Amino acid sequence: MIKFFRGLRANYTYTTENPGNLLDALFFATDTGELLLNGKLYGSDGKRVKDVKFDSSTNTFTFTKEDDSTVVVNLGDKLLTDADRTLLNNVSDMFEGGQMNVTYNSGLDGTVATVEKLGGIDAGTTVSQLKGQTISKVLDTLIFPTIQPTITAPSASLSLKSGVSSIREVGAAGYTTEDFTSAFNQGAIKIGTSTKSPRAGAKLSDVIYAGSEANGIPATVTAGTTNFYYKVNHAEGPAPLDSKGNPAASYTALPAGSTTSSAVATYGVYPFYANIENATPSKLPLTKELSFTATLAAEGPNKHVFKLPHTVTKIEMLNTLSNKYEVYALENFTTGTEEITVQGANVNYNTYTRNDAGFNGETTYKITYSK
Repeated sequence: MIKFFRGLRANYTYTTENPGNLLDALFFATDTGELLLNGKLYGSDGKRVKDVKFDSSTNTFTFTKEDDSTVVVNLGDKLLTDADRTLLNNVSDMFEGGQMNVTYNSGLDGTVATVEKLGGIDAGTTVSQLKGQTISKVLDTLIFPTIQPTITAPSASLSLKSGVSSIREVGAAGYTTEDFTSAFNQGAIKIGTSTKSPRAGAKLSDVIYAGSEANGIPATVTAGTTNFYYKVNHAEGPAPLDSKGNPAASYTALPAGSTTSSAVATYGVYPFYANIENATPSKLPLTKELSFTATLAAEGPNKHVFKLPHTVTKIEMLNTLSNKYEVYALENFTTGTEEITVQGANVNYNTYTRNDAGFNGETTYKITYSK
């Protein structure tokens, strides 16, 4: 039960050393309009509170203001002036809203420094450096250290579609963009494992070319290796930010530019021929390797023949008993030349015809050549 007294201001003699029966008692000075509790003034000078009455039956106070308007307050309300109530409401809102906008004001000497890193507060940070910052800022720095972003550069990729061979006959129709699968990756700006934004801007244009951009894509296949590339021109990327949303320490926005894929190699080769099943040599599977194997059927009076526009350096025959290849002397083949039309062009071929006596039974050969 609250204690309430009324009387002249001179009769309010509360002191901390000797509060007497005025401890925790509400006192209204009828001559000055002051409202006091434990030595503290809550309403004064008669301009705001002219009279106070307490009704014990309803446990309410009735405050009469200078303009004769009244305010009724029950015991559950705080006995404060309007200004005091507003201040405390603001403090309540501040804590409930998580603002904590009170400042760090340590009593330690300003030169005292942290010995080791504490969250986002670096080792060696002094009291003076933290003093005056809001508690919210100090706690945010401590609990949530600033994380710098990591960067993944943009990239381009190129590959031949499934079913499209990297080996084609010299003089045949060249590759087209439809033969390739291409992709552009803008890269990434990450905080930890979370991607915040792409590293590069959007794709502006792209091109697939052979050798150099000026070449474009050849209409026909040429002999040897041809490397294809995919190039993407992109816009400027966004500015990298740290975990607090501030500009990153070590990175800036990636300027507009381009990125190019790794090479995709294709091979233009000439066909090789051998009389695999009959006297007329037939075309062998295309190869870019410097050796190949072929099984030639028993020919009777017809001799085994190979034709290729290169120089054979070694011939081996498979020993079916040991399942190993054994060298068969080049002298056992007669060499010659022949002009063969390949994709509309005449090409000089070297011919190798087996010349040893007797029947040529079915034989598997391994032929090694040089270009």
